[in-house]
Amino acid sequence: MINESDWDGNGNHKDTGKYVDRNGITSDGKIVDENGNKYSILPFESLEKKSIYDRKCMDVIDYDISIFHTGEYYSKTKFPEKHASDSFTRMIILNKKENPQVAILIAQKITKFLEENKIQTNYDLIVPVPNHPQSYPKDSRAVSIAKQLGNIMKIEYNPDVLEKLTNIGMKNYSQYFKSEIYRIWRLYKLNPDINIANKKILLVDDVVTQGDTIRNCIYELKKGNPESITVICAAKTHSDNKNFCKLCKNLIMWPNYLEYPEYCHNCSRNFT
Repeated sequence: MINESDWDGNGNHKDTGKYVDRNGITSDGKIVDENGNKYSILPFESLEKKSIYDRKCMDVIDYDISIFHTGEYYSKTKFPEKHASDSFTRMIILNKKENPQVAILIAQKITKFLEENKIQTNYDLIVPVPNHPQSYPKDSRAVSIAKQLGNIMKIEYNPDVLEKLTNIGMKNYSQYFKSEIYRIWRLYKLNPDINIANKKILLVDDVVTQGDTIRNCIYELKKGNPESITVICAAKTHSDNKNFCKLCKNLIMWPNYLEYPEYCHNCSRNFT
């Protein structure tokens, strides 16, 4: 967590002098993306808005948290042939519906990855990125993988630690717009009735692209004061995203006022 005193009254970070909050909402209630396209924010106005302080916390959320993936997912839009032929991509798609057999196979792959890479496995609790009840079956996607992972690793699994607050789809929006929505509005909530204090958490997702969902879930989980958080994703979306360490497959989160990650803390190798 950061201190409000890290920024001056204009929202500039005192160490770098750079403005951190990128809230690009125009006077007519739209967000302008990096290509000048405007998207209406009206569908999201019913959600709770994060404070400026919360947004700044999101920008510098513990960027030494390990976020691993075990394979790659090929999007239908950018890689239609691979999307149709890649076996692991097809498994991810099948798991979007209630398919316990596929979830078991993905969970086995994750377990093998954790063991082979000697990543901590003595977790107290497995937490999935939740589904909204009106979008996907409750026991699908990350939830079904986490459930089977708990069975294999013999670790407590709880699908109710986090709650997804909206069913608004964002498939047709630019990545910039989606990132801004995740930054400005509260899309996930920690269940205050579940105690995760001093617990070692394994957060599970099926696919990671830019890390916006993961960043929000980590932020909510940290409100419960866990001892540690490790993130494992079945796959990352195939791209030239430099956020990923090519050596250890770790997704690096770092303050957005830095131009690139200077190192991967997991393998202690320089990126530059």
